[in-house]
Amino acid sequence: MLAGTGGLGQSKPAAWPRKTLAFVPNAQAPDTSGRRTTTAQSLTQDHPMSNRAIINTTKAPQAIGPYSQSVKANGVVYLSGQIPFDPATMQIVEGDIATQARRVFANLRAVCQAAGGDLNQIVKLTIFLTDLGNFAEVNAVMAEEFGEPPYPARSTVQVSALPRGAAIEIEAIMVPRT
Repeated sequence: MLAGTGGLGQSKPAAWPRKTLAFVPNAQAPDTSGRRTTTAQSLTQDHPMSNRAIINTTKAPQAIGPYSQSVKANGVVYLSGQIPFDPATMQIVEGDIATQARRVFANLRAVCQAAGGDLNQIVKLTIFLTDLGNFAEVNAVMAEEFGEPPYPARSTVQVSALPRGAAIEIEAIMVPRT
């Protein structure tokens, strides 16, 4: 059910907490970042991400940038892309594309488990390959990892490069059972 409107007249789910800030016309009021803002109307801020949790595990490679391994929001877990890093060494595993794909799925599994789920609860995968010629090998590994259908929705795209020279990266969306 939708209720209320955002500042631009867009409908938002009623479950989103709302915080209304009233401003005196043409007055200066600090926002949450410390900047000063001028406004002549009341401002309604919707907080769609207030129901979120950051999920990290030492059983998967630590983030190599300013991001989280995964974020759970409103019961959905968004997993950041995993490359074939060994979590113990933070180095890309040696071997062919199948070996690297297995490491990526092991990393995804670890993050899924930390979020209270498993690979079979992934609803969407995006696979990034630096060479689509590796598609068949990655497809075979995915079939091994997920077993029997139903399989998650998936996109596979070729990219010119991946972090740390990886040949494969996979990101996922998981809906754990409640």
